[in-house]
Amino acid sequence: MRILMSRPIHFEIAYEINPWMKIENQAKERRALNQWQKLYDHYLYLGLKIELIDQPKGLPDFVFTANGGLVMGKKAILPNFRPKERQPETTHFKNWFDEHGYETLSVKNHFEGEGDALFFGNLLCLGYGQRTSIESHIEVGNLLGVKTLSLELIDPRFYHLDTCFAPLGDIVMYFPEAFSRASCESIEKLAPPEKRIVLSFKEAEDFAANCMLIDDIVVSSCALKTFEHKLMKVGLESDPFELNEFMKAGGSAKCLTLKLNNP
Repeated sequence: MRILMSRPIHFEIAYEINPWMKIENQAKERRALNQWQKLYDHYLYLGLKIELIDQPKGLPDFVFTANGGLVMGKKAILPNFRPKERQPETTHFKNWFDEHGYETLSVKNHFEGEGDALFFGNLLCLGYGQRTSIESHIEVGNLLGVKTLSLELIDPRFYHLDTCFAPLGDIVMYFPEAFSRASCESIEKLAPPEKRIVLSFKEAEDFAANCMLIDDIVVSSCALKTFEHKLMKVGLESDPFELNEFMKAGGSAKCLTLKLNNP
């Protein structure tokens, strides 16, 4: 697996664009860098190939590369951020994709990259209702030529799909209260009950869903025993990492990681 990350050399809580962000609850820069480095090193240990993109000064959320686009093959759909604070990021991600031989594509409607776009097999699950607009789903599906499923997010604490939903091979993991009833029913149709992991609020607020699946290992910031047991029941292993400095900004392991080889 190839991924894109950005070393947090200019990371801080400079504004408040989600309920987790509080300027008075400032991130500790050195601690954040140490946490990121441990995650980076562990990814290498697990066999991932990591590309790096430099974090520009003045763009603290740039470290959350999952929002930098959606990659499929050599196509990269660029983000069209809703918050004005993040809009300047798009140019920097475009430049990186251009320099690395990707065809960059744009959408007219708000779309926040892989943070709101996750593949479950060949089905692209797309979030809307908080940051990404549902109108962008048709654009994204047409650009990539894939079937899509729109899922409505109703809780501002879970503002991106990857904060409350995670495809884990043929298993789907989600926090039901983050979705509308209709979207919960859509998720339930994706997999039989024995292939569904339903997260508690405590697990969800520990960003259990904001995880990376590497073989049968689930890397996340959730160290709860309840979460570990749920994963064990479906043959997966919990591999928790301390990422609380990034959680202050509303992100964790998956937010810090953009996949470069989606189906």
